[in-house]
Amino acid sequence: MVGFIVNRSVGGSVTRHLVTRKLRHNFASHLSKLPNNLMLVVRVLKSQTDYTTEVEQLIEKALIKFSSQNNKADL
Repeated sequence: MVGFIVNRSVGGSVTRHLVTRKLRHNFASHLSKLPNNLMLVVRVLKSQTDYTTEVEQLIEKALIKFSSQNNKADL
């Protein structure tokens, strides 16, 4: 499960919802890689023209972190 919090500093209601839709679209292809019981919150604090690159980097970083935690739990 992924939740999104988009700060008012990003823009008005329409802009914040647009950012949320774009992020949801970017995350959709990665949801299958995340653990089923994971609850993730993505918080957007400032406006950017494109979140895609940052989202990709953060998802990869999170996947590495969660996989290492799961490996430790299996021991």
